[in-house]
Amino acid sequence: HPTPSIVMHRLRRLAAQLLCAEENSFEGPLQASCTASEVQVQQPAPRSGPLVGIRVIDLSSVISGPFATSILADQGAEVIKVEAPNAPDMTRGLGPNPGSGMGAMYVTANRGKRSITLDVQKPRGLELLKELVRRSDVVVQNYRPGVAERLGCDYAALREVKPDIIVISISGFGPSGPYVDNKVYDQVVQAMTGVPSIMSNGKDPVMFHNLLVDKVSALNASQAITSALLARERGHGGQHIELSMLDSAMHFLFPDAYWNKVWCDVKPIPLEWREIAQRSEYEVADGKVTITATDKKQMWGLLEVTDLQKHRSDSLGKMRATALEEIRARLKTLRKQDIFDACARHGVPCGMFQSPDEVLADPQVTHSRTIEQHSDPAGGAFRAARPPARFARTPSAVQGPAPRMGTDTGSVLQELGLSDADVESLRAEKVI
Repeated sequence: HPTPSIVMHRLRRLAAQLLCAEENSFEGPLQASCTASEVQVQQPAPRSGPLVGIRVIDLSSVISGPFATSILADQGAEVIKVEAPNAPDMTRGLGPNPGSGMGAMYVTANRGKRSITLDVQKPRGLELLKELVRRSDVVVQNYRPGVAERLGCDYAALREVKPDIIVISISGFGPSGPYVDNKVYDQVVQAMTGVPSIMSNGKDPVMFHNLLVDKVSALNASQAITSALLARERGHGGQHIELSMLDSAMHFLFPDAYWNKVWCDVKPIPLEWREIAQRSEYEVADGKVTITATDKKQMWGLLEVTDLQKHRSDSLGKMRATALEEIRARLKTLRKQDIFDACARHGVPCGMFQSPDEVLADPQVTHSRTIEQHSDPAGGAFRAARPPARFARTPSAVQGPAPRMGTDTGSVLQELGLSDADVESLRAEKVI
């Protein structure tokens, strides 16, 4: 017999499916907004995940910091996003926006957080920040080097009020050096670390059209924070973590893109990884696929897919040399789904080039429930990629929608012991 929790889960799933069916009965934008594979997910109450009980003060903006803290929020940490009253996070205006500073990029990188406004350039604002830090575990900031010190919220200052605080400072090029004062965004570090050359076809450099470095830095930041929390748990106290986008990008790129630079005294090979990747791309009747046949059995399978068994031999190199052009010509006559299915049957690694709409409808994405649908009180339904790490005993989850700017200011300050009158006085003084 199913347990009560399973019954409740089934009822919630049925209710969500009925809601989808009801929404799909209307004409207009809602018709495409909800599918059977995107049933609505209720946020856990109370919070769930391995970091429940950890409080993070998020002074960062854009992506490198906020995306890192959103990972911590997914894993149960209470994250309080701090913005200056008249200087909202710029991502609030980026992407489709239902209003109230809820741009798509902001919503994705700030889900499950609380939001307060606080002017830390004013003495009372800095005092309140330090009171928050006194009751917290982690502070995240991505100011340019030197700004936190000028504001009085650098590690040395915060350690005075909370000796075991963990502070991570994310910057473009690090805390010192010839570029320390440069303003930095993702594309700047991409260019400076060779990404356009790596992405090129051997001729013209091409940018990676995604916030690659910001997000890689965020992944490193979230991992570093949890490691520091473990070190503190083991008796090593709090600490300051310096993380640069430059270092994060080079660490990410080095295994493949820089393989000819790894050995100092070994002659480079006349082949870059990008060339191998580009050789795996094939034009087909309705787009492109990537096929990677790295051993003779996989090559035999590819010959079966393309009906070119006449080239079968025990030499992988020979098969590639004699059959490659015929394989390319044959694949141009076939559809990508048929190629994908045939490769799967014959054990050949293959992927279809898919558009975002195709990805959202992909049967594996649907089966894995990789994309969830959640509800925002004012903006309506929104999609979210579920947390990729699935914990068996301490499940992570999208803990709630992203907050409107300052929506939690009053409640957070009241938790510090301030009265309603105190909060209104701070508003009048433009501290919040």
